[in-house]
Amino acid sequence: AAALLLAAGISSVQVLQTYELVSLSQRSGVVSFEYASQYAYDPANVVNFVAPYALGDIGAGTYKGKSIFWEDYGYAGVVTLALALFAVVALRREPHVRFFAVAAVAAFLLVLGPNTPVYEAVFTVVPGMKYFRFPTRFLLVVDAALCLLAALGATRLAARYGTPAALALLALVAGDLIFHQLRQNPVIDTGHWSAPPATAQYLARDTSLFSIYSVGGKAAHQAAFARARGWQGDLTPYVEQREFLQPSLQVLYGLSSADGYAQLTPSYVVDVWGDQNRGGLIYKAAGLQGGVFTPRDAFVNVLSAFNVKYLRAPWPVESPRLPLESKIGPVFVHRN
Repeated sequence: AAALLLAAGISSVQVLQTYELVSLSQRSGVVSFEYASQYAYDPANVVNFVAPYALGDIGAGTYKGKSIFWEDYGYAGVVTLALALFAVVALRREPHVRFFAVAAVAAFLLVLGPNTPVYEAVFTVVPGMKYFRFPTRFLLVVDAALCLLAALGATRLAARYGTPAALALLALVAGDLIFHQLRQNPVIDTGHWSAPPATAQYLARDTSLFSIYSVGGKAAHQAAFARARGWQGDLTPYVEQREFLQPSLQVLYGLSSADGYAQLTPSYVVDVWGDQNRGGLIYKAAGLQGGVFTPRDAFVNVLSAFNVKYLRAPWPVESPRLPLESKIGPVFVHRN
């Protein structure tokens, strides 16, 4: 009880403010089951617990599954899984083993989302569930339970066969996870990534108070992903793609953006700028034809209302109110 009270006190600096933000966002009146269960777990990905790349590897651009790879990926190691199953069989009478086994199964039923009636029942009955989405994230509980069960199993084997045997199993787990998991974390020299892009250096010359806005960010990112064929090879396309200064990268260089990326946002902001789930007012005030971005006056008026002085785009912008300021690499920088 003391630990829970202390944790609640420490986390309140985040939890209380998140609670306030939720009341301003589209989740203020809770979310629908359809919205909460979007991007559902693909049952075919259950094979990932044994063979993590049986359906392809998103990091190599070969994933053929129906859902989001990194949301469905629950691989904890073949040895980990084997040790967990050993614990369930050999130590089934121990309370801890029973608890974590039930936790793993119950959490995985929630992971399955709309593929079974369990998640909808919990979503409807349990208070607070209607504020959340992505049931796939219960994989955290599944994997945590598997790891704890594996630890209990390894402890029993160590008692029976000695510490060297347990250390050998630990080495196998470490080697397995290093080989399979590190490829999902692209690493690049810090100097390349932290050095301000040319566009940031250019905008830094302007010492006035202003915001920036980038259009076509999704297209630019997809183009970088296609060029790099994932992220396990040459990462140069991602380094170059920084030039668009998409949210929230611009924060690193002291620049303010009118919009944000994949975050919990007040509804009145999303109504104007849109987010990863829906388009905003500004999307209705411009068009893309023949590789040229054509904003109407309403588009520029919104930029002005939010003090957006510079617009960046992967295409030339055709508007007398937004003259071309500079062309930096693949980025067209237009000034309001």
